[in-house]
Amino acid sequence: MHNLALAIGIVGIIIVGAIAAAVVRDLWNGKIDLTKLLSGDDAASLSRFQFLIFTFIIGLSYLYVAVDKETLPDVANAWALLGISGGSYVLGKGIQMSADTAQKAQDHTTRQAEAAAQQAQAVAEQARLAAQRLPPPQPTAAPPPAPSGQTQS
Repeated sequence: MHNLALAIGIVGIIIVGAIAAAVVRDLWNGKIDLTKLLSGDDAASLSRFQFLIFTFIIGLSYLYVAVDKETLPDVANAWALLGISGGSYVLGKGIQMSADTAQKAQDHTTRQAEAAAQQAQAVAEQARLAAQRLPPPQPTAAPPPAPSGQTQS
């Protein structure tokens, strides 16, 4: 029984190693693109990278312990570690979304201010054109001056 468990563990490690080697080969040849896996919008995401590394470390550690002790280990600690890693990913995503929302609100306010300024410029231009179309003011006739010795009654 011991030899069977050891053989199954070795075969499992060989299969996982072959898959890992194929993935690394495809990464090296450019067939697999990881730019969107570890980054959001043109920026690297530390929380995604941490989640990816923790997942691989915990998975490989679980496999190692299972082969070494020839029994399936308790997964409570693994779930706790994955929960911490997943929680940091979710928290990082929440912070990113909050920053994106604030930036969108600021952009919206800026667009509204620019539209109001353009509208004010258009109204000022219309007023200037309307003032140019008006005929020039006509001089009004002034009453003749009163003779110096007489007073008007």
